[in-house]
Amino acid sequence: MIKHIVLWTFKEQAQDKIDDAAKMLISLNGKVPQLLSIEVGRSIFSNGTNYQLGIVTTFNSVEDLEAYRIHPEHMKVVKFLENIVDKRANIDFETDVS
Repeated sequence: MIKHIVLWTFKEQAQDKIDDAAKMLISLNGKVPQLLSIEVGRSIFSNGTNYQLGIVTTFNSVEDLEAYRIHPEHMKVVKFLENIVDKRANIDFETDVS
């Protein structure tokens, strides 16, 4: 299994777009065949140092993750996020735990 985890902070003028971003991300479930699972959540703390939104996704293989990255539905979300995100961090790793 491959885990793909992404965290974002948003520009000050885009704070009202975080829920829209979360809805778009969760809507990928069922639209991208290679995506086995997706969890989306807002930070429960808003102390200024935490990332504000995060996802945890699961794929069977690196190839499936690559297919997700270029999938047209995923690219719509990427396009939406590109102008409102301040910072982004991600990690991809292999695990035997699903």
